[in-house]
Amino acid sequence: NLLVVPILLVLLLLSFKRTKTSNTSHSVFIVSLRTLMIGYLVLAFVGYFAIHKALNDVQFIPQCTIDLSSTLPEDIKQDIREMKLSRNDAANDLAKYAENKVGAYLTFSCKPASKRKATEANCVGYAAMLNKAIRYGIKYHNIEGVRCEHVRGTAILWGVDICKVLGLISPFFKDHDFVRVTYADGHTEIYDASLKYMKQHWLMDF
Repeated sequence: NLLVVPILLVLLLLSFKRTKTSNTSHSVFIVSLRTLMIGYLVLAFVGYFAIHKALNDVQFIPQCTIDLSSTLPEDIKQDIREMKLSRNDAANDLAKYAENKVGAYLTFSCKPASKRKATEANCVGYAAMLNKAIRYGIKYHNIEGVRCEHVRGTAILWGVDICKVLGLISPFFKDHDFVRVTYADGHTEIYDASLKYMKQHWLMDF
């Protein structure tokens, strides 16, 4: 899909070359095609930056903790064991690393659980695996004073509760699961592997 934009740009440039023709219908076709290509490119660029900003601006509000088990793949375990942690910010390094690994391992899916593959999940599955991965890393690397929780809540975008709005369309969107990490100094950070997946794949596929 990334090839669409450069291909259209090349075709658009070629369409501006002078063509020796007296065929009016051909000229109309070229102008129409040129207009469509320009329109698509404008929408693509505007849409890309709008989605990128939205994904970066969204805020998550925890409402309750969730106790849900998850299986952590062996390759993610091995990567966590072998990762290098900084002395001053080991817990944050671990959380971000696990977020990237889980986001890359799973594929987002709205299918019912009975129809999903082992590597497909909705936000609940992403949060459960990320929680498992961070907890595994905390224990393996002996990181003290850090607590990781699978939480459920809502998502706020530009002052609008998007879970509440989208929940009117389908109960699937009525809430959102993510991970909250509480650090030794008491401050908390939110990590969301499903959002990481969207940034990595949806923007690339736009």
